[in-house]
Amino acid sequence: MRFEVSRILAGAVNGLSTRRIWEELRIQGPKVSWHNLVWFPGRIPEQSTILWMIILDMLPTRTRLLRMGLNIDTDNFAKELWGNVFSLCGIMRNVSTWDRELEWATKLLKGKSLIVRILKLALAGHVYALWCERNSILFGDRARLVGDVLNDIRDTIQIRLNNWSICKSNSRNIALCEKWGI
Repeated sequence: MRFEVSRILAGAVNGLSTRRIWEELRIQGPKVSWHNLVWFPGRIPEQSTILWMIILDMLPTRTRLLRMGLNIDTDNFAKELWGNVFSLCGIMRNVSTWDRELEWATKLLKGKSLIVRILKLALAGHVYALWCERNSILFGDRARLVGDVLNDIRDTIQIRLNNWSICKSNSRNIALCEKWGI
């Protein structure tokens, strides 16, 4: 048995709880600025996990793939897809680099408004879709069109938000619901 676990279990059993064990075992550090982009109510766990791994640079990047002899360029695809997400949200801004988009999202995607919920889900869906597309191309499948991938993201968001309480007296929410099919 690991020392950390045996130390916790050696004490009195009365105050033992899952929370106490977690607090004893986890490595404590400051909360990261992007925490709420990844871990939020209503998230899609698989997509949030991939987003988390990408933010931490735990998945192979284009540079690492190139070192392995694999040349898969998804930059233009990614920018076009994210630009289409902005368009569906009524946001008029140019798509920038991954670091700048992450910084933008971290600063602005706060709260529980419909636009924030959609953009958080779309960010995780966008990153997840890019990861799936890259893997699909790596393993010999045909690349899909941006519109097809966008429709998958839209469908996922429709399903996720289907039973959520949405204020439809707000004109922006009405427009978002129409564009996203909610």
